[in-house]
Amino acid sequence: MSLIEGFKIFKKGIENWFSVALNMFLLKREVNCKLKNIGSVKLKKGKNYLNSSLFRALVFASSKDLSMDHYNLLKSSLPQIDDEIITVINFEDKNEFNFINKEVSVIFESFLFGFYDCVPYSSGESLIDIGGNVGDTAIYFANRGYDVVAFEPLPHIYEIAMKNISLNPSVNEKIVFVNKA
Repeated sequence: MSLIEGFKIFKKGIENWFSVALNMFLLKREVNCKLKNIGSVKLKKGKNYLNSSLFRALVFASSKDLSMDHYNLLKSSLPQIDDEIITVINFEDKNEFNFINKEVSVIFESFLFGFYDCVPYSSGESLIDIGGNVGDTAIYFANRGYDVVAFEPLPHIYEIAMKNISLNPSVNEKIVFVNKA
């Protein structure tokens, strides 16, 4: 994403974008950031929120035209903006899942925005996840009754996936995660 595209999303997703930019980047002060349709979050002094994948995902999501149900679920992530581990509420069944606060946008894609709603669910079947990333899709499908075998070749992403799976004991026995291509 180019700097100009990022700025357009920033401007479209934050109501008080000028005040946020001025206080965060120039004056280095704490600022109350008003995310459109989601709510406000206090951005602490001296922290670079553009490096926070949760903050970027919330700004991006608030720039979209989503349903009020989606916005209400996104609001639950606001108090977690500075935490290392976040709780994501599944849109369909209201289950809670815990994730390390990295690559949050893909977690929202799986659990909130319904990217996999078109897959027919059948308990007890097996599913292979090629490119398992941080474990979000493996956890998503294991929650629906699938036995999942996931492959992730990058060791540092694989480690995050293993931590995410361990944070969700209700599904971790249904997942085999392999660190190979």
